[in-house]
Amino acid sequence: TAISLAVAAIPEGLPAVVTIVLALGVGRMVKVNTIVRRLAAVETLGAVSVVCSDKTGTLTQNKMTVTRIYYNGKTDAANAMAPDQDDAFLQGFILCNDASTKGGSRVGDPTELALLDMGERFGLTREGIEEVMPRINEQAFDSGRKMMTTVHRDNAKSRVIAFTKGVNNMTLPLNSEYCVDLLYTDYNTDYKIVDSTGILERVDAAKATDPDVIVAMLHWGSEYETSISDTQKDIRDLLFKNGVDVILGSHSHVVSPMEMVTVETTEGEKKDCFVAYSLGNFFSDMSSKQYAMESVILNLEFTKSGETGETTISNVNYTPLYILDQGADADVRFQVLPIRTALGTSLFDDYKTQMEEAITHLKTNTNSLYDSGN
Repeated sequence: TAISLAVAAIPEGLPAVVTIVLALGVGRMVKVNTIVRRLAAVETLGAVSVVCSDKTGTLTQNKMTVTRIYYNGKTDAANAMAPDQDDAFLQGFILCNDASTKGGSRVGDPTELALLDMGERFGLTREGIEEVMPRINEQAFDSGRKMMTTVHRDNAKSRVIAFTKGVNNMTLPLNSEYCVDLLYTDYNTDYKIVDSTGILERVDAAKATDPDVIVAMLHWGSEYETSISDTQKDIRDLLFKNGVDVILGSHSHVVSPMEMVTVETTEGEKKDCFVAYSLGNFFSDMSSKQYAMESVILNLEFTKSGETGETTISNVNYTPLYILDQGADADVRFQVLPIRTALGTSLFDDYKTQMEEAITHLKTNTNSLYDSGN
């Protein structure tokens, strides 16, 4: 009885009706360029309410485009860049790249191709730039490091430069987070609001490692200026009073004053600290800028007491250097010369006046008597 009831409940024409309905569904899908191999799939698709898909290449043309950029603390349209001013930014994305559009053939990852397209809007190609800045080394992207780095020899500026691209959560090695931070909170305006809280957090982290000496490496000051700003002095005092022993500055491209400063620390102790506001360029091609081809090797000596464990600065001096540019046709165009050693030979007699003047400039610019005489 149960079997007969079950059979009676299913109309004889049901299978045919289902098949016809599914076939009509397939026909409608064909009209929108979708072909279904199995009729039953139409029923499954009819019950779908959410479709999840990889958008690149599945729902789009497998092509990405750079439309906006974040650069120098602001967001702007990619087309707003100026190649003569933003050259390093463009070079980085074009050179740190394994894709290629040479000969009209597009080979590579869609993201990297988009970066090459961005450069081509300004007439820049990877192959063209690499003629002047060939790749000499690289560290490929991997899931652990999450970054890619390429190293290039810049023949136009006689330097080696590295470009790194990757995710926006780059971190420093474990337990060395105090090594890098910002000095100001107004980098987009006047560089006058010192980030005292952030600086002290990093100094405290360094002190927690119980070092003999704390040396702060600061990128500060204004290019080609030897004068010291009030905010530089504020940062100097903040660092010295809270435990830093030595400050070595950079950025201005010229050698600036250096001095010993006696401070009373926050712990009530008096100590002597040393600051070199800028050590200039050790190697550069800035002969058009005054003093930019003069530099120093700074020598610092420390003495640690066996009785008290205290470490003090026992000697400071520098060796004056001159960055010699002998011209593009020379076998060796650039040389970094210890000036007095060079003057002691007859190899650089044509440059004797410039090097002797450099010694005088360095004494004036450092405002010190730290010249070693060597």
